[in-house]
Amino acid sequence: MKEPEDVTGMGREALRDFQLDDVRRERQWRQIQARLAPAQASRRTTPRWWWAAGAGVACAGLALVVVRPFMATDAQDRSAPALASHETPKASAPVGGTPARPAAPEGGGSVVLSDGSVVKTHVRSRVRVVKDEPDEIALRVTEGTAAFDVTHAPERGAFLVEAADVEVRVVGTRFSVAVEPGPGQSRTVRVVVDEGRVAIRRLGQAGPATTFVSAGGTWSGETERQELASRRFAEAERLFAAGHVEAAARRYDELRREHRDDPRAPLASLALARLYQDHFAQPRKALAALDDALALDPPPALTEHASARRIWALHALALTEACREAREAFTARYPQSPHVSKLRGLCK
Repeated sequence: MKEPEDVTGMGREALRDFQLDDVRRERQWRQIQARLAPAQASRRTTPRWWWAAGAGVACAGLALVVVRPFMATDAQDRSAPALASHETPKASAPVGGTPARPAAPEGGGSVVLSDGSVVKTHVRSRVRVVKDEPDEIALRVTEGTAAFDVTHAPERGAFLVEAADVEVRVVGTRFSVAVEPGPGQSRTVRVVVDEGRVAIRRLGQAGPATTFVSAGGTWSGETERQELASRRFAEAERLFAAGHVEAAARRYDELRREHRDDPRAPLASLALARLYQDHFAQPRKALAALDDALALDPPPALTEHASARRIWALHALALTEACREAREAFTARYPQSPHVSKLRGLCK
């Protein structure tokens, strides 16, 4: 069935009134913070960072390495195609993106991107194209080592490489990125700069805290899993607030897939569903994200809102019988909910 352009069946003005407001969002977040408190009290971890600068002169290219939450998993790996891998999942398009590039030969190899940049992967490495378009090129290293020779193209948008909790933003340089298992559930990322210069900072850190690594230098960092989830959620919220909805959707999707046991996961699923409904006009994907949010044992305030949005998604998909059943169940469970009056005109 073709998904209708009008994601609500009642117009976007009605949906705008139905969007998650700040008061409700604050109530949901307070409930999630209450769940987070015991875990945070029992385990205080401090990420460890190492930096070693080798000899070398800074070249014209400048790359920005942003340390942010990222934990590679098989579920996440399936979101974009492999460049080189002994296990090549079926290619699929990223959130809000375009069809992904085909895989390169297994066991290592090289790929030329649309801007002429070259990616060389080592044996037993996994690198995926998230996006390869004029406005942005984004790749993800989930295992092993990959070397990048990035062209200097002023007309090109951002060139991004993700690896564990690190994002490398490139203008034009040569560098390599390696992802290695760390102690416990942590990940260690190593960035080696061959040409150019990189600036490294950690997301969420107050004030300027940038370390520059020039050609010949090496940087590595390790972050615990709980810290990764926290910083990933903060990054998604920042992107959403700034209006970068596609990037925010990718971050929410990564968090809910890779941190299933984190209390933020159901809120990330709900936020992703809201973007699918309100911005991408994809009610089928919204329905899947809402079902996921409800399966993650969300707090009461989030359960109510996700259940209401689920009815809107069923209505948009013209699944009338399922929509009516969900609406009747919602009304019986939440008779005083402000959503009830808005849902009354649906499922017809």
